[in-house]
Order: sequence, then structure tokens, then C-alpha cells
Amino acid sequence: MPCADVRRIQERGHSAVRRDSEPGGLEDGPKHVARTHGNETELRQYGVARKAAYTILYRFPKVFTDFTAESKYKVLCLEADGTHRLDRLVVFSDKNGRKSKSIQMAGDKLNSSQELRKFFPKVGSYHWWGNQEECDFWLQELDVQNYQRTITEIDTYGWNRDVGMYIMGDCAITNGKFIFPDKHGIIWHKGLGYKNSEGVVNGTSFCHKPPCLFPNGKDARIEHDAIDWNEEQREVAKIWRTLQRDFCDAFGSIAGLAAIGSMLQYMAHPELLRSIRGNCARRPR
Repeated sequence: MPCADVRRIQERGHSAVRRDSEPGGLEDGPKHVARTHGNETELRQYGVARKAAYTILYRFPKVFTDFTAESKYKVLCLEADGTHRLDRLVVFSDKNGRKSKSIQMAGDKLNSSQELRKFFPKVGSYHWWGNQEECDFWLQELDVQNYQRTITEIDTYGWNRDVGMYIMGDCAITNGKFIFPDKHGIIWHKGLGYKNSEGVVNGTSFCHKPPCLFPNGKDARIEHDAIDWNEEQREVAKIWRTLQRDFCDAFGSIAGLAAIGSMLQYMAHPELLRSIRGNCARRPR
């Protein structure tokens, strides 16, 4: 920062800064400036410049990473014991400007400088040289970026009764409509965000990949748009009629249809069972 700018800011906010060299001396400044300057943007600029001047004069800043990070969302995750934890969804840019995919980082890694030293070499050409103090400041900066942007992690696939939609690995379906994730892998529905589980918790991973409705393409949205859905409906109807006929021939009667129904109701068995129990409880003797 040019010395002239530093002097100008010091002159305007001189009465707001304590004379001592303690870090807390700068905390009184914004309150005084807020009463003096009505422009909120100007106030923020003064605050940032004042902190930068203090850092340059007293703290001798050092570089502790060779990358930059951006966090737009917190991810609310459900633990096995029923408790919740907050992960951060972070995108990294290396020294050449190449961006990573969105990486979900657990709080136990973000809270420890030693864990960060182990974590970054595993995900790319990122290096961390900071101590615990830099780690705390870095986490604070990420949480400023993702303030009030919390999304929910989906730990199961298929029908989600709480959300009211079928959630798959590459899309979601609700009321006959497809919803596709954005570039961060987030599915947005009625103003709320949902993210499929990363599948990696405490060093373990799923044995199978998440179920996908469009497994042949890299972009589910493009593959969806390329399908002739009228022809698709005709083909599905033909398969369904053939299945009914084969079951009825195998059972020798329409009992084959009951067998098909029993298989299909398995997907909604808990709901049907509660409905049957409720009807049986109200049935007169």
C-alpha cells in the first residue's frame, strides 16, 4: 500500500486508534468511524486499509500457502451417532490459476494446522506452511465467505420423504420433473440446497458408486435433453405389457399381477404398512 494512503487513513481515523501497540488497539476504530462516516462502503474500505497498515507495520506478514481458497457453502452433515457437523465446501486455485473441483473438508482438518499439512498434498499441488494461528485466521476467512449459506448433505439415495423427491447420484426427481446439480454438485429445490455425500468418512468409502439415471454420459443434463421422451414412454409401455403377460403365463392366472405388485410395493413398504395398520385399527369388529 502506498505510504500516502496509509498516512491519509491514519489522519482520518487518528482519534479512533489507541496509542498503545496492542492488537486490540485497532478494535475501537470502526465504532468511531461509523459515527463519523455515513457511507458504509467507505467505512469498510477504511477498516480494511487500517488493518492492512497495521499488518505491514507491526506483524511483517509472511506467505503460508502457495494457493488461494474460496468457500461458498457450509455443508450440514449427519453423524452416525445422530449429531451434526459442519463441513466446508472449498474450491482451491493453485499458483498457476488452475481451480480444483469442490472439495468437502471436515472441521477436524480445518481446525488443525498439522492436519492441513497432511491433507493438501493428497488432493493436489497445494502446500501449507502456516502455524495454528494462520490456520485459525484462514478458517475465519472461509466462514466469512460462506456466511448464511448452509446446505444439507444427503446420506441416502432414493426417495427422501423429508425433502419430497427422489435423489440419485446425478439428478433428483420431484413431481415428474428432473433437477440437476450445479457446478458445485448442489441440488436446489424450493430455495434449499442439498448435496450428495462425498462417500468418504473417517478413511472409509462406499463399495458401490451412487445410483445414476444417466450413467453413460459425463453431463446428465445433456444426456437428458438428447433423449426422445415420447419414444422412451412407448418403449417402457411395451416392456411393462410384456412383463405382465410373462408373469400371468408363469402363474397361470392373474396372480402374476399380484406378484408384480408385491415387488413394486417393496419400495414404499413402510408407508403402506403404516397405512394398513391404521386401517386395521379403525376397522369395526
